[in-house]
Amino acid sequence: MVIQSIGKNLSLECQLPNYGNYPTRWSTVDRDLVTNLTTEDGTELVVQNNRYGLVKNAARSTTTFTIKNFQREDTGLYRCEVGQLNSPGLLYDVNVGVRE
Repeated sequence: MVIQSIGKNLSLECQLPNYGNYPTRWSTVDRDLVTNLTTEDGTELVVQNNRYGLVKNAARSTTTFTIKNFQREDTGLYRCEVGQLNSPGLLYDVNVGVRE
């Protein structure tokens, strides 16, 4: 579990070795707040919501999802999924809570 204070930035890193060149998607598991934030080529993804950012480092096999100005409604279960869409891939789940 990752705990963050309200108003701070939160970064979640997903490291899945040997999947550096595959598409990566961060999503929420328990609600439809953040979906289909996908990088295909190792560059920073421009997201419509300016509070969210996604950077993929193919050389390190990592993808970092950032939430700026963390709020209570940002809590929940987040999933990093790596692999071809509509086929089995690797999953990494992280539960995010708020520091009171």
